[in-house]
Amino acid sequence: MSGKERAVAYELTNVCKEFHVKGGKNKTVKALKNVTLTVYRGESFGIVGESGCGKSTLVKTMLGLYHPTSGQVCYDGKDINCGDKSVKKQLHSEVQVVFQDPFASLSPRMRVWEIIAEPLIVKGGMKKKELLSRVEELLQLTGLPASAAMKYPHQFSGGQRQRIAIARALSVMPKCIILDEPVSALDASVRAQVLNLLKDLQAQFDLTYIIIAHDLEVMEHVCDRIGVMYLGQLMELASCDRLFSEPLHPYTQKLFDSILTIDPEAPKKRVEIGDIPSPIDTPKGCPFSTRCAARSEACSAEPILSEVRHDHYAACVQLEKYNRSNITEVI
Repeated sequence: MSGKERAVAYELTNVCKEFHVKGGKNKTVKALKNVTLTVYRGESFGIVGESGCGKSTLVKTMLGLYHPTSGQVCYDGKDINCGDKSVKKQLHSEVQVVFQDPFASLSPRMRVWEIIAEPLIVKGGMKKKELLSRVEELLQLTGLPASAAMKYPHQFSGGQRQRIAIARALSVMPKCIILDEPVSALDASVRAQVLNLLKDLQAQFDLTYIIIAHDLEVMEHVCDRIGVMYLGQLMELASCDRLFSEPLHPYTQKLFDSILTIDPEAPKKRVEIGDIPSPIDTPKGCPFSTRCAARSEACSAEPILSEVRHDHYAACVQLEKYNRSNITEVI
């Protein structure tokens, strides 16, 4: 991949995660299957896919909340599941999370200053006066008045609550922030404001973002690179510009076909690819084969995420058979 000399935040190698099904004999859900990717310092890395594709499981595994069934998750060059407490401590101090729903992620019983200061209190070493001063700085940094510190979450709009959540994530000066659908619960008029705030904060503090979303327009606005997931597997990985201009995998193409446009003159696209298979009984070979119009006998083979073009990876056996010069003829 590009950026070999860039500092690496996360490196995942053949990560698998399985869950046993209650009441089912020897049945498992393969939530993640052989996920390999690298997230570089200072970039915005997006993870996109349908509901149930494994996005949240992947992030929880990267946070150490789930232990992978197999494979390795490294943060800052260290295996987060090695059992070394110092590695976990570094992970928890340098990686923070902003959740999807600001109405659910903020305690209604706590004042804003307590919510934002909580990570600092856990970390220790600051007196109350210092905490209040730091909270006021963070509120102003995220576009809120210092007077907001003494109020409760219910006194704010959804966009303002998400700013409070962002301020809480910034409180311990993290190096990496994971954003789980950060604007999906907000009105369209507020989304752009929050996204622009995130971009400004990233530039100011050299933050690394890992963003989960199903909204491709959000991804286009904030991401440098995007990984497309389907049934627990990484199907395509490329820069944002390349993915939007030349998507290679049939699944990625269908995702783009499903984007609605507000232009009344634009031709309407009808996307029909059937229902997503059960994660308990996934198709043999390519997981997308049962919904792919371009499937053939070759799709019974297991696809491998391979570099089809420079820094553009896809997991499709039909693409693997061709070189970069005639790849467009295949699709």
